[in-house]
Amino acid sequence: MISKFRKSIRIVSIILCIAVVMCQLPYIAFAETPDYNAVLKDSIILKVNFPKYLKNGNSISYMGNSEYYPQYKGDEFMVPFDVIKSVLGCSGSYDAKRETAELKKDGKTVRIRAGEDGIYYN
Repeated sequence: MISKFRKSIRIVSIILCIAVVMCQLPYIAFAETPDYNAVLKDSIILKVNFPKYLKNGNSISYMGNSEYYPQYKGDEFMVPFDVIKSVLGCSGSYDAKRETAELKKDGKTVRIRAGEDGIYYN
């Protein structure tokens, strides 16, 4: 059985803890929040099976069928070629005979060949 003195000490301790926390709330609540636009500047965030992506902090909807959203197939993250073109804002083509995707932007070309680890860039 806890004596009245010990109960009083516990209650006073709890009240003091609450008072300390309450005094700190204005500092916690009004702490400077990060500028998310600065954090997300020049970034692209894709989410699996989701109809939108973030580009430079802005939410942008994909156009088209949900089968073409980024998704996992086995242990690989698959992003449709049209999504890559749209997200990066470039033009491109796919040569099915050579299994090569080509992206062009600002006079630069990137070629990616299916099954290869590297890419061609000029």
